[in-house]
Amino acid sequence: MFICVILSIIFIVFYKTSKRNNDTDVLKGNLTIIAEGENYNYLLNLSEKFKKNNPKVNITIKEMKENYFEKGFEDSLKKPNNNADIVIMPSRYVNYFGSKYPLSFSEVNEFISSYRDSIRKERIDQVTVGDKIMAFPFYDEPVVLYYNKSLLDSNNLKIEDIRTWNHILSFKNNINNNILAYTGEDYFEFYNILMNQLKVDKSKKDNHVNEIKAMEVLKEIFKDNRASILNEDEATKLLINGDIPFIIGNNKTLKDIYKNVPSNKKVELGVSNIPSFEPGGNRDVLSSGYNFAIMKECKNKKLTEAFIEFALLEKYSTLEATNSYNIFLSYNKYQDESIYNTSYSFISERKPLRILDNINRNGTYLKININDLENKDKINEDISIIINSKNSVEKDIKDLLKKYNK
Repeated sequence: MFICVILSIIFIVFYKTSKRNNDTDVLKGNLTIIAEGENYNYLLNLSEKFKKNNPKVNITIKEMKENYFEKGFEDSLKKPNNNADIVIMPSRYVNYFGSKYPLSFSEVNEFISSYRDSIRKERIDQVTVGDKIMAFPFYDEPVVLYYNKSLLDSNNLKIEDIRTWNHILSFKNNINNNILAYTGEDYFEFYNILMNQLKVDKSKKDNHVNEIKAMEVLKEIFKDNRASILNEDEATKLLINGDIPFIIGNNKTLKDIYKNVPSNKKVELGVSNIPSFEPGGNRDVLSSGYNFAIMKECKNKKLTEAFIEFALLEKYSTLEATNSYNIFLSYNKYQDESIYNTSYSFISERKPLRILDNINRNGTYLKININDLENKDKINEDISIIINSKNSVEKDIKDLLKKYNK
């Protein structure tokens, strides 16, 4: 009898301990993520898959308004309990707000330690303030040249003939003077891409030659209505219709092209690296990229980190990220190489995703000076004036640097 009682007690203790351990291993709780545009759509899809694997988890994806980081995000940082666990944030804003409000972010130094060997150091540097890594890199944005092959053919040109910005500028469009659409935000961003292409370290004060060089090219590109800044939808329609020969876009531009290509019309387009300043120059450039910024107010760190790991490691999610959303993960250790083999009937290159991936793996990263970002709108206006100015670029750029360089 005594032995039975003892065995019963042991069984009950073992059962309760086992149940408690199992409950501890089960992910549960609420997670709130703020994202925009295609990021919102992708994460909505991803969260449904995550919840199927973790039925005790509830995930809310909030769609941010346009220009959220320029107009609304800073206000949310000033309020406690902003109710976001993760914010999907461009690197430039991680750097900016991470410097200005470091206590609002939960640094990820320890969390990223298991993964950093498979994320490029320059990518981590983008989101590092001092010795703190302020966000976990999500994906990169290769800057890409898209072209209308039919227009090149009519000029007896191949894409191999378009290697420098001078080659772009010398292109003759028989329809109008417009030869290029840029799908980024503004002149400021395009100028920084050119600076990045020249690998300018803006922390040094001896780069006037390259800053002048970048501005001269920018001015030539946009003068006489040669180029326009357009949204993805407008730009891709013009390219498809043969109204312009070139777009400077990114990985997501391909998705808009796919959406806008008519099913009843043969279209021949192509994908390439952007032109360089001179033959053999740097043609691999990456834009800001996006990150998982874990906010200090995050209430369930374990769940938050598990979701980020799922986004980076789950095989079918990474496959869908690349093929359906043209997202190129910053952490790509376990990427199946076959995902880059997708072909498109309207793209002349057989495997365009491999071109984008190659830029992603080798490109120089864009890190915008915090002071410049603070004055972004004013600098953009000044660049617009320089483009239309009759002064020498050297004089204008020196005035610009004097005005904003601290």
